[in-house]
Amino acid sequence: MGRAVKIAVLGAGGFGTAIAQSIAPSVTAVTLVARSADIVESVNRRHRNRYYLPDVPLLENVRAHDFAGAEAVLRDADVITFCVPSSVTRDVARDVAESVAGKIIMSTAKGIAFPSLETMSEVITAETSPAEIVTLSGPTFADELVRGFTSYATLGGDGPTARKLAEEMFGDSNLHMDFCDDRRGVEYCGILKNVFSIAVGIIDAFAQSNNTHFGFLNYCYKEMCRFLAVLCADTSISQKFCAFGDFTLTASVDKSRNRTLGMMIGKNFIEVDQVKSGIIFEGSKSIHAIHKIARDNGLKAPITDFVNGIFTGETDTPLEYRVMHLLKQLGDA
Repeated sequence: MGRAVKIAVLGAGGFGTAIAQSIAPSVTAVTLVARSADIVESVNRRHRNRYYLPDVPLLENVRAHDFAGAEAVLRDADVITFCVPSSVTRDVARDVAESVAGKIIMSTAKGIAFPSLETMSEVITAETSPAEIVTLSGPTFADELVRGFTSYATLGGDGPTARKLAEEMFGDSNLHMDFCDDRRGVEYCGILKNVFSIAVGIIDAFAQSNNTHFGFLNYCYKEMCRFLAVLCADTSISQKFCAFGDFTLTASVDKSRNRTLGMMIGKNFIEVDQVKSGIIFEGSKSIHAIHKIARDNGLKAPITDFVNGIFTGETDTPLEYRVMHLLKQLGDA
């Protein structure tokens, strides 16, 4: 299929643009489907996304189209890539359902519905009835991926057609992949790493110590692996890019949104209610679901309990004391 592949990317934010740029060397055409007319004009006339990645020239075969009236673009595409936030994934899927039904879909959203506990691929499947669906997740910041830095991700899916096509899509790309037959397992890695990265940010706000950071990072990853052992059929998933690589990147680099969210909470720069009112941090929307999964499966999850307690406001105990208690609890275990 190779160069004849046509890709439509739903969502022209930073990551959608970076994915389009990464795919472009391997395929005939990539179309960014955007709600912003300014982004469409900027991509098509200037070959740049002036709002998200203004300094990066896009390849000539990356084009853009308005979301309104994109039915023909979506029907003509071989693969539809969902690069929209988890908070709007269901709404977008419903909007495009007729145009993408029976298509191969690749989802990059990291989130889980609550209280249904549906992953984003399950949400998309329920709304669009795709032929096959795969998920992509890994240690990939958009601003580095779009500039051509060698990057890594895990493709999750159990359908041979989607996997083969994805390999074609990234054949000449700077994005290198490993593979997992457990699609939901790959998604769970993306959900869990966001929750634990918030925890790391909170701890770092208080400790400001490399020793504490990496020790706590280790505790987080051990707890994450306990979840994966229960939730994932692929016993090697903890070794894939979607697990260790993505978690350590998100938890350790200051430009990570979820680590930053934890730091802001820890330093009292932001109230939890402000996060609930609309600031887009995907991890904050997944905490209650992960906490429920832990309780339903009888998992020992003190770090998850700690983060969930902060977001539910279940105690008036000052955060500093809760941090000290958590670190002592982990050390005594």
